[in-house]
Amino acid sequence: MNRDLSIQKLAKECILDTLEKCENLKNKDNLLKSYKSTIKGLGAMIIQNGLYGTVVFYRSKINPKSEDKKAAEKKYIEYILDDLCAFFEEFYDFENIEKDNYNNFLKFLESEKLNEYQDRMLEFTNWYRRYADIFIEKDEKPEEKNRG
Repeated sequence: MNRDLSIQKLAKECILDTLEKCENLKNKDNLLKSYKSTIKGLGAMIIQNGLYGTVVFYRSKINPKSEDKKAAEKKYIEYILDDLCAFFEEFYDFENIEKDNYNNFLKFLESEKLNEYQDRMLEFTNWYRRYADIFIEKDEKPEEKNRG
């Protein structure tokens, strides 16, 4: 039970951290919508492609050298990768020293413990998805919300 509670706590902290990072961004709503949508499919993607394949796919979606509009729009993928790294920093002997390219994260996952990592990550993604639903507003305009 302790394990579940600590995973639950980390998932909540990751979502709240991202909300704080996005607070003053002008594309906040679109970014959070994409972030939440991606989180909702994360567990299924891990089941279908494996944890390693999922991380490789998300890593391929970001280009740290690009400063264009599309790179800015894909910032949510970096938030998700950072959250996955935070999980391994919390529960395993991992330190995310290459925050911009995630190469050391991929090397870390190249382990005989990958099946264990995937199982624990799926526990995390369940809570991660729940907290995204709780804390990230539905796609509605503020004036619609007030009409009740």
